[in-house]
Amino acid sequence: MGRNPSELKSFSKRHDLQDAKLFSEYSGVIDYLKGLKDSGSKVCLYIATPVSTHSPICLSALDAGINCYCEKPLARDYNECREVIDKFNASKEDVRLWVAYYRRRLPKFQVVRSNLERLGVITSVSVKLLQKRHMMNEEQKKHWHFDRAVSGGGLIMDLGSHIFDLLDHLLGPIENASGVSVRACEDSPGAKDLIEDVVVGSWSHEGKILGSCEFNFAAAVNLDEVVISGTRGNLHFVVFNDDLPRFVSADGDGVEEDVEFESAGGVQEHVHAPLLADVIKDLIDGTATCPSTGESAARCNLVLDKLQGRTAWQK
Repeated sequence: MGRNPSELKSFSKRHDLQDAKLFSEYSGVIDYLKGLKDSGSKVCLYIATPVSTHSPICLSALDAGINCYCEKPLARDYNECREVIDKFNASKEDVRLWVAYYRRRLPKFQVVRSNLERLGVITSVSVKLLQKRHMMNEEQKKHWHFDRAVSGGGLIMDLGSHIFDLLDHLLGPIENASGVSVRACEDSPGAKDLIEDVVVGSWSHEGKILGSCEFNFAAAVNLDEVVISGTRGNLHFVVFNDDLPRFVSADGDGVEEDVEFESAGGVQEHVHAPLLADVIKDLIDGTATCPSTGESAARCNLVLDKLQGRTAWQK
């Protein structure tokens, strides 16, 4: 499904989808999938549309009894997430909702998780994401990410959601989140909606691991770094490329080593594949437990709301 029929045809040709069905409205997709479901097939709708449409499409699919694998973030704020999840939970049909936070299953982050025990007692985590988005050209600034009614609030929603969901997975649910967000640069995208370009905040995990973040989309340099600190060492990694994690020991020598992750599968060519394998197993026979659910996605949206000092996307 897509908004441009010629792009749909081009996509199906590039990916050799000879039996692909092309739809310009999501209602057509849902009707088609309902027909497959009614004939006994296991079906799941992948929702990869702008964020403002996630909720209505999910709920339309639910009405038709169709499972959903929805892109992230699940909705524009926590309240929208909660509405979707509560309706799925209240359904008398066995309809499932998964959210595409695929980093939970990527080999690189599986190894980050398995190396956490090397840190001793984990004491803190810090996040820095700096980008030069104020230098984008005018055409790039028209992207829907910078339309608050569509995205829910700029790049913190798109990129920050990946990071905070990953921290939820690595260190446990985030608690006590708070923050401040401002629009610091007039040249940043989203001028019409006064989209914030700097967000700083703090939180905790399990009441004892303290977290801090700086998101600056009007920076002079690009930087992507997460550092998890413990009593025996620090683990450094980036979220948005395939660079190896680094473990820095606490033996006083400051020796840095690259943590090997090829043994866990190496760089993933198709990033959704590991998480989708869980979704498919859950869908077919329930033998896997997919770690990215509506509930975990809602926790991430709640953190994003609190870091931006808001209770809803309409600010």
